[in-house]
Amino acid sequence: MVIHRVAAGLVLASTFAAWAQGPATPPGPGAQAWRCGNQYTDQPCPNGRALDVADPRSAAQQAQTRQAALRDAALADKLAAQRRALEKAGAHTRAVRIGPEPVKAASKPVYRPPRRANRGRAAQLAASAAARP
Repeated sequence: MVIHRVAAGLVLASTFAAWAQGPATPPGPGAQAWRCGNQYTDQPCPNGRALDVADPRSAAQQAQTRQAALRDAALADKLAAQRRALEKAGAHTRAVRIGPEPVKAASKPVYRPPRRANRGRAAQLAASAAARP
């Protein structure tokens, strides 16, 4: 289970890092892309449609986006470190009961009168008749 969490964290971190850096090779001036059915490519294809891939943002807006992505990545690293520290600190704690506390046993057993010896039916009837006024 821990291995899955670590692997998932690595995949998430690498995905976020790739997203923060932006495209690996940004399209230069004159770069073009084509849509060929349900695929996109940088090579023309039959019946393909040329797409405009120019970034309409100014250089200042692009720099601001890059700075925000780097700031978010640094914050994500800081929060991940805090989470790991909290998990490490709580790793050796015992389980916690959620709900009411269980009823504790009495220190000495509850008094129960001794059982009477099993008498015959006739003796029981005589005893019950004698007890009546």
